[in-house]
Amino acid sequence: MVAEGQGTGGERNRRGQRREDAESSRQRANSKRSRPYRGSKPSTSSRRGRDGARESSAPRRERPIRGKQDAAGHGRIRPDGRGAGTPARRADTQEDRRRGADDLPRSDEPAIPAELAHVHLDKHIRGQLSTLSEENAATVAQHLVAAGVFLEQDPERAYQHAVAAQRRAGRMGVVREALGYAAYRTGRFEEALREFRTVRRLTGSEHTLPLMADCERGLGRPQRAIELLAGEAAGDLDREAYLELLMVVAGARMDLGQPQAAALLLDVPELRRQVPARYAEVRSRLMSVYADALERAGETEPAAQWRKRAQALLPAVLADTDDDSAIVDLLDGQEA
Repeated sequence: MVAEGQGTGGERNRRGQRREDAESSRQRANSKRSRPYRGSKPSTSSRRGRDGARESSAPRRERPIRGKQDAAGHGRIRPDGRGAGTPARRADTQEDRRRGADDLPRSDEPAIPAELAHVHLDKHIRGQLSTLSEENAATVAQHLVAAGVFLEQDPERAYQHAVAAQRRAGRMGVVREALGYAAYRTGRFEEALREFRTVRRLTGSEHTLPLMADCERGLGRPQRAIELLAGEAAGDLDREAYLELLMVVAGARMDLGQPQAAALLLDVPELRRQVPARYAEVRSRLMSVYADALERAGETEPAAQWRKRAQALLPAVLADTDDDSAIVDLLDGQEA
């Protein structure tokens, strides 16, 4: 009986010991899982891949990109076209590629007439093209010369040359202004207005404001032309440009059926006072527009008198003189 009891107690002790060992193993496993990651090296143990082959879990080394051999079998050619060890070219930048494309001849460009090949731009304008490549600047200058020459006799041809210049040097204010003038002369008022606005943004100058106002008239928006005169930019114009703007706005007033307002707007001191001969052209046109406004307002006799005075200034307008001391009396057309 005693031996049997002792045997039973020993069996219970062994089962208790096994439970304690199992519990201790679980605690050690839990403790190991709860440890924070300490940045140890990745395991290099192997594991089975999908095809059953053993593969390492160690980080793979990136293999260098190898291009194909050249036609002669010498060396390697990279996917970007450069040979091994060849540094990247600076000309690969977007700006250099654009400049390179600008230098290329274009099949749709109008040809430069032979008689204009030796005509040069004004030195000041040429200086503005100095940021272009030498070849491109020379081509742009030729197109600008052609645009200026043909502007009066063949505006459409001038427009084509201005477009060609703009495609090559669209960031130049002088080029955009030339395109604006050509578009204006060919009746492309929307395009001209856009170009003149671009000129103002590129140069900060307001000298195209009278043309912008006339474009608004051409687009059937005379009220917008009137608003340009009331804006702050009009105050930045020199006197001659301001008179140009007055004439355009007077025309807008007449478009709206307001000839009296137009005549009042044009009744400025320049109508009557003596001025240098080089200003005769703008004063002559000022008189003509003033006469038109008076005539539309029903004042036919005063209108006829002002029209005669404008005609009397034509000799001074046609005279190509650089003598600023010559004075024109705008009332009788005689030099004083």
